[in-house]
Amino acid sequence: RRVLAIAQRQGVALANVAQLYVRVCNALRASGTSQSEVLAITEDVGRALRISGATGQEAASALLQFSQALGAGVLRGEELNAILEAAPRLAQAIADGLAVPVGQLKQLGADGVLTSQLVAKALRSQSDLLEQESRALPDTIPQAWERLSNAVQRTVGELDKALGVTPAIA
Repeated sequence: RRVLAIAQRQGVALANVAQLYVRVCNALRASGTSQSEVLAITEDVGRALRISGATGQEAASALLQFSQALGAGVLRGEELNAILEAAPRLAQAIADGLAVPVGQLKQLGADGVLTSQLVAKALRSQSDLLEQESRALPDTIPQAWERLSNAVQRTVGELDKALGVTPAIA
């Protein structure tokens, strides 16, 4: 429910947010990060994508690249380049949280400094600002469509659970 709520607030696809949540959770579980903190990081990423003005496809790509980087334990290379291109506000938030210029992220990534834990901490330090910026933006038609799609997926899932259609078909 909380992952769906994040997807709805940001107007992004539920599947992409769920995938990001799972990968962030897996990447940060060993460091003792709580579920509520993982949800907050997931929301911060969604806010940054919204502020960046990423299209649905760009947002999906950035979410995938970011989640893959966290899953691998370090943000660098192709994943970092994708974020710099498709989600500049996410890159800026990470850089601001580390108190470095965005241009230095590539070198930090190449040096292996941008670990999942460090990136998460840097991003969380920018949460309030990301929330303020995100709230100031008007909703878009593509975001409304994503919200509708997410709501339909939820409804179909609840109906399936209540009626037991999938097990019956299987």
